[in-house]
Amino acid sequence: VQPWLDIPDLGFSILVYTWQEDVQSGSHYQTAFSEFVWSSREELLVEKQPLLQGIKAALDDDCPPAILVNASDSIPAGAPGDNTIILEALLKAQPQSPIYLALVDPEVTECAFQAGEGAEIKVSLGGKRDTLFCEPLEISARVGYCAETTAIIEGPVFSGSIVNLGICSVLHVGELSIVVTSKSFPGHDPSIYRSVGLCVESAQAIVVNSAIHYRANYRSVSKNFVLLDTPGASTSNFSKLPYRRIQRPIFPLDFFG
Repeated sequence: VQPWLDIPDLGFSILVYTWQEDVQSGSHYQTAFSEFVWSSREELLVEKQPLLQGIKAALDDDCPPAILVNASDSIPAGAPGDNTIILEALLKAQPQSPIYLALVDPEVTECAFQAGEGAEIKVSLGGKRDTLFCEPLEISARVGYCAETTAIIEGPVFSGSIVNLGICSVLHVGELSIVVTSKSFPGHDPSIYRSVGLCVESAQAIVVNSAIHYRANYRSVSKNFVLLDTPGASTSNFSKLPYRRIQRPIFPLDFFG
């Protein structure tokens, strides 16, 4: 089940099919599978770093690029893709080496397109879809690349798939390059950055909006994955979600051990 669903039936079930004359054996396997899943439950929990700690580790990394994993805003998991939590922290950190980040904001891409490459613009960026976990950020930036864009997935997951990013712009704020798309995108592949002329190998850190597939598709770029504990619609830190309809108690919210 998608764990972000706030529904009464949230949970898991074990269903075993068997021949009618072998019902006892089916019941045995049902019990065995259930016990195995329950005994393994803590192995499913993901350890993540606090946001500021993870960013500092990435900025101090002497073997870049570090991959800052933002699983909490993973579009394929149903998140909006315009969460500004990490962007805000990076702006405050004022990195001295190139950092790449991507999010969805059709209004800003249109503004950048109208202004043209090289223009200085002031925009309210992100936080328009995700109004629960973040707010828009007021930024001043220089418009770099700006055009209708497609990306071709490079890594093994969905390899060769063509992704229409719509109007896409790159906003530069110091060493921070923000890729802003007008259409949603799968954040697990470096082609999202390469399609707008950014060299991922030259970055100090790259933010990826992905929960799983980034490991396969970025492994040729870096093996240094920094998993960030951030609020967002697809977070794996379920204690940060405002569940109201699920049945309690439920793991991992209510008990461990």
